[in-house]
Amino acid sequence: MWAPPESDGYDDIRQGDVLRGLILPNLKTPIRYLNSGEVSNGDIAAFSTPQKARDYLVVSQCCDLENGSNVAVAPVKSTRPLPANQRAALYAESPNEETGYSYSQFGLSPLEGLIEPRVDNQAMYAALDEIQTYLDASEHFGSCVIARMTPAGRRLLRMKLSLFFGRAEADDAAQLRSMGISEGF
Repeated sequence: MWAPPESDGYDDIRQGDVLRGLILPNLKTPIRYLNSGEVSNGDIAAFSTPQKARDYLVVSQCCDLENGSNVAVAPVKSTRPLPANQRAALYAESPNEETGYSYSQFGLSPLEGLIEPRVDNQAMYAALDEIQTYLDASEHFGSCVIARMTPAGRRLLRMKLSLFFGRAEADDAAQLRSMGISEGF
């Protein structure tokens, strides 16, 4: 899944890069929307809260990164200790009734010294349900790359993102099936 960041001769960030030590804002809920051009200190506090430095996985497509400077990232987290079958579901390439499947978590293979669970039976993953996009960020994030996915790793990430964003809700899926139409992937 991993290759050294400089191994492909590509200088800019790419989909699947792991960024180390970023401190990014996180929206608090409920979010209050401002209707006027005036912003008070109280309103600013309602929008974001400082976070500790953490790792992120770049989920923006490479072509979007090449043609713009906005970067979508998912925080890298560790699971609680899990039984083997639940860890297998985290790394499954596609939905499978035998092993299970995790739509919202992209399992990250360990990379010695960089991406490692803290205790046995834990797994590292990117939280796809917490993706945030930052404007004009690509040049600032480039110096934070600690790991780069291989083409095969990026393929798995694209597949997981497609299934995460492309799955049909239960009502839609049932109606589509009743019409003889595939519900998606």
